[in-house]
Amino acid sequence: MKKTVFFIVVCLVLCGSLFVLAQNNQEQAAPDGMEYIQVSNGYKILVPKGMKLIPVGSYERVEKLDTYVARRFEEMDKRLKEIETGQAQMQGELAQLKAAVAELRTKIKE
Repeated sequence: MKKTVFFIVVCLVLCGSLFVLAQNNQEQAAPDGMEYIQVSNGYKILVPKGMKLIPVGSYERVEKLDTYVARRFEEMDKRLKEIETGQAQMQGELAQLKAAVAELRTKIKE
């Protein structure tokens, strides 16, 4: 009887530990706009997307929030300027195409 109870207790402990290990191994989904980054010692930290790790001595720390926000605004400003430049170039090409179409229309009418 004691052996049966001992066997059942051992089985319950093993099943419970396997259940806990299975839950720990599941990959957690990050919320929108966030991501998990792994630091050097194996820990995962939930941070906003694009946040960098900065090496400091023998460890890594997460970029300060004000630095992150400033860097992101600078990146967005640069991207906006590139889009505006592309748009201005396309508007110039469109004006040339309109002039060419108008010229062709006058040739067709003649």
